[in-house]
Amino acid sequence: MAGVCSISQASAVTCAKRATAPQIVFTHYRHDLHQDHRILSELTRNTWRSHTIFEYEIMKLMSEVMAHTITLHLLDAP
Repeated sequence: MAGVCSISQASAVTCAKRATAPQIVFTHYRHDLHQDHRILSELTRNTWRSHTIFEYEIMKLMSEVMAHTITLHLLDAP
């Protein structure tokens, strides 16, 4: 259910906004199958809407990895 979050989720995002001044923000993929990940993605995009936001997806199965055209392994990036 989009748009529904617990007080602790919203509070954590609000505290993070006050404590940081990011140039780039990373958050979960907005269509993640896990409900908490979708909600956190929405909270993050609403909180830092004027920032550059990159979404990531946590792959659980090799078939999910193979379904994507581009996979960037950040640890391997220059």
